[in-house]
Amino acid sequence: MSPESRPVCIVVIEGLERDAWLIERAIRGTGASNEVVAFRTGAEALTWLFGDDGSGGRPLLIVLGLSLPDMAGADLLGQLKANPHTRPAQVVVLTTIEDTEGIRRSYDLGASVCITEPVDDPGFVEAIRLGLFLSVIEAPELD
Repeated sequence: MSPESRPVCIVVIEGLERDAWLIERAIRGTGASNEVVAFRTGAEALTWLFGDDGSGGRPLLIVLGLSLPDMAGADLLGQLKANPHTRPAQVVVLTTIEDTEGIRRSYDLGASVCITEPVDDPGFVEAIRLGLFLSVIEAPELD
């Protein structure tokens, strides 16, 4: 099976274990049966995403918490969007507060959507559904 025809892999990058569990539960609440891979640190996520044994070129939906123990989530987002493999990935950014500057920066760096936690909010479920949809369609890149 070619990477393009493989199902979307959902990558959760969230520093707090309880929040990661809530995110995965909310994802399952959408009815998605996609593989979910979770990481607590940005370094672990980057090693998997950029490594030979990691994402394997398949389509990705990344759920990114901005508060990570080892790096700023915005810095991680910048690295994801600078890499040719992860650049096309849809990225749902989670923020715990109404941080308009952080939200603006996330969009500037290439976030698909920014939502304010809690993840049991219906907006989160809709953002995941939209992200899954956008992850499987191909649109030409604009210059």
